Amino acid sequence: MTRIPVLNRLDFDERQKALWEVLTAGRPEADPLDGGGELLGPSNALMRVPDLASTMVAFNGQLRASTLLDRRLVELVICIVASHAQADYAFWRHGPSAVAHGIDQATIDALRARRRPSFDRDDERIVHDLI
Repeated sequence: MTRIPVLNRLDFDERQKALWEVLTAGRPEADPLDGGGELLGPSNALMRVPDLASTMVAFNGQLRASTLLDRRLVELVICIVASHAQADYAFWRHGPSAVAHGIDQATIDALRARRRPSFDRDDERIVHDLI
């Protein structure tokens, strides 16, 4: 059961269209649409409040661009938080990216199952323990 009716890109108003461009700019891996043009995950909720969403997108971009952590550890942090929050969508979106950036699949599987992973790398263990 959908809690929020799903938006379709064809029905966007001008502010939503502008937000869509910001959400997808420079992120070829970002595909918040299903095959029918409907929004997936948090994008569906965000598109209903474009002014707030624009601020959140800018904040997220700043976190990604200004962090001292490499992308591997950023993706690990996202997956650790997703584990604590039991956020399935975050795992669906960021699990493959974490693996592509060097996180072991067994680590992602353990986090998804809400178990402590066995870490081969000290920086990953330290990040996990800090979160």
